[in-house]
Amino acid sequence: MATGSPLFNAITIAGDYVTQRTTGHRNMLTHLASGSIRGGIPALPFADFVPASSALMLLILLSGAVILLRAVGLLILGPRYLPAPEVAMTTLLEVILCPLLVWAVIGEKPGRLTLIGRAVIVTTVALHTLRRLVRIESPA
Repeated sequence: MATGSPLFNAITIAGDYVTQRTTGHRNMLTHLASGSIRGGIPALPFADFVPASSALMLLILLSGAVILLRAVGLLILGPRYLPAPEVAMTTLLEVILCPLLVWAVIGEKPGRLTLIGRAVIVTTVALHTLRRLVRIESPA
């Protein structure tokens, strides 16, 4: 099985969410930091370092140290409070929001298949959420 295959990716992410759910209230953010360092060090020889302006360095720092840290941190904490499939479906919203941001900021128009894919994801998440809400409100 190739590491780039969607099935391998889905299995790995599902395993990660299930594992995070079973860790209880142990702080996994330190594992995030150590994993990032252990993954980044072997990649250093292959990195192409180009001179960057101070404004670009500030944006890189903001992206890596603030935005990415918070996003991944919430993905680590999410499975404690939600079932793993719901966390996985919520992460699919990134697939919808990123092209919309590109559309809004840069003006690049998404294709027909992109819009259909977004509609499928939004419909699935909405139906799943409605199903859970109905289940919670109805006495069992």
